[in-house]
Amino acid sequence: FLRDVRPGDVVDLHGEVVSMTGEIAVLTAVASVGGTPVCEADDIMCALIAADDLEDAAASGRMLDLLRRAGGGT
Repeated sequence: FLRDVRPGDVVDLHGEVVSMTGEIAVLTAVASVGGTPVCEADDIMCALIAADDLEDAAASGRMLDLLRRAGGGT
């Protein structure tokens, strides 16, 4: 984190794919406010999953609620 972001600030996100295989993507990203970077991230690894293999949004929401109640999520 490079500086604070306040309520009302407009955060612009810019991401770039550094590399990608059939199952994994590696990204870099910068968040900025008014052209000034506020956060940078390098080597973000993401698993690529076919949309048909994802659970529906309601099931994911229920799992998030359970994790929050158990103290395992924020």
